[in-house]
Amino acid sequence: MVLQIGILVAEVAGGYLTHSLALLSDAGHVLTDVLALGVSLVAVRLAARPAKGRHTFGFRRAEILAALFNGLSLVVVSVVIFFEAYERWSSPHPIDVKPMLIIASLGFLGNLGGVFWLVKAQRTANIRSALLHLVSDAVSSVAVVVGGVAMALGGPAIIDTIVSIFVGLLIVVSALRLVLDVLDVLLETAPTGMETDTVIAALGSVHGVLGIHEFHLWRITHEMPALSAHILVDPTADRDQVLQDLQTVLASKFDIRHTTLQLEIDRLVRLGTRARA
Repeated sequence: MVLQIGILVAEVAGGYLTHSLALLSDAGHVLTDVLALGVSLVAVRLAARPAKGRHTFGFRRAEILAALFNGLSLVVVSVVIFFEAYERWSSPHPIDVKPMLIIASLGFLGNLGGVFWLVKAQRTANIRSALLHLVSDAVSSVAVVVGGVAMALGGPAIIDTIVSIFVGLLIVVSALRLVLDVLDVLLETAPTGMETDTVIAALGSVHGVLGIHEFHLWRITHEMPALSAHILVDPTADRDQVLQDLQTVLASKFDIRHTTLQLEIDRLVRLGTRARA
């Protein structure tokens, strides 16, 4: 956060003095980085709190809400950039290229340092959203530098506006992907890449299982899939062993460890067994 605040101050001052919209656009992105990192830090602290009272899952989804906030803030920033780019398209401002290049280069190095810092952290949705802010900002800094070099070599000032539009597009695409991913979690869809039919088939292959119903597979967070199901069991089977086998299959094949399995004896099979007796 301290690093990003330093970059923000430099880019706002530099954008104002050099009249560079691309630099100011990057500064707007850095502002959301500062907010994102602050929100992410608070969310990490909340997620670490134990479950208690009405919060039976704790505050794990605070990180999901932080990721949603960060994604939406990126969309807002991109809209502001597009609006300003539209205004400048018809009347490009003269750009003082040299200080613009220096500040953009410093911004790139600062963002690169932040990326390396977060890349080593545990990859939760929250951390991924903060990392996405820094990666997209590092790329946008590169775009600003490339645009500055092009103008220094004699290119027109409108290049600055074109670069800012590119930065806005980069931001909005990455933001929408993040928001859609977070909404998947909030809508309690199955984990990405995990087919429910495959999970049901794996449970059905356990010895003693006759059927499965009331099956639900969702995510508390990206890193915490959860499953609940009613399992129809052969009355002659060892129910403790069936339960253990089901949990082993879910943990080993799908890394699903938060499960609620209700074992039910098939009444028709039980009646048939009694009749034969």
